[in-house]
Amino acid sequence: MLKSISIYPIKSLNAFEPSSAQVFQHGLNFDRNWMLVDAENKFITRRERPELSLIETHFNETEFQFAFNNNSVKLPIQSDVFHSNKIDSKVWDSDVFGFEEGLTFNRFFSDFLKEEVRLIRMPVHPERTETSPLTGEQTSSSFADSFPLLIMGTASLEALNEQLEAPIDARYFRPNLLFQTSIPFEEDNWQAIQIGEVILRKAKPCGRCRMINVNPNTGEYRTDVMRELAKIRTVKNKVILGDLYYPVQTGHIDLQSEVKVFTTFNP
Repeated sequence: MLKSISIYPIKSLNAFEPSSAQVFQHGLNFDRNWMLVDAENKFITRRERPELSLIETHFNETEFQFAFNNNSVKLPIQSDVFHSNKIDSKVWDSDVFGFEEGLTFNRFFSDFLKEEVRLIRMPVHPERTETSPLTGEQTSSSFADSFPLLIMGTASLEALNEQLEAPIDARYFRPNLLFQTSIPFEEDNWQAIQIGEVILRKAKPCGRCRMINVNPNTGEYRTDVMRELAKIRTVKNKVILGDLYYPVQTGHIDLQSEVKVFTTFNP
């Protein structure tokens, strides 16, 4: 069963959780379609700026609102931004580009981070491609770290919480799709997932980084999440939790969609 859907409009900021979503080749509609870059056009994440978790994300049919304390900015979904300044950047080893949203948004996020940053929006049809190490297939992607969809099972989170003094929720791991599961790490054996009409294939397990130590409520670093996860989920010198997927059949999903999981790549 699909327990929740999380969409992160701006890379490394908070999600909103709709009951349904459209799945495109590059991922969920609106998911990481925007990204903050610094004065040298390097992408910014909460790995280095954990305080990004303090910015609230709200969504309605026409716009997003991002807010902190008494300050907020509204970002319209429809925009003529694609005629604005094009900015070349990278997400790790992948070349990407986006279009600058404008001074209002740059000022809001620059004031919050106390450094010069710009907000960019990816093109309607992203040119970025990633190659799955498990299947060899290529897929387009958003401003995500690599592949467009991160999935996780609830039983895996519960297994980690048994090791922690202060339990955590899935927001620490930022999955797009959280599935209700009964066996810890059973998603390790999944190779494909069908959700309604949508079919997803596994690209690779998700190696975790220090971002999972960031408390999404306070923006402060914990020290125990990565440490305890490493004790139970280290594979080939990587700390693993969840899996990265890409769509091979796009369409609409919702929390009531029938879910089928497969242990082969071809459902």
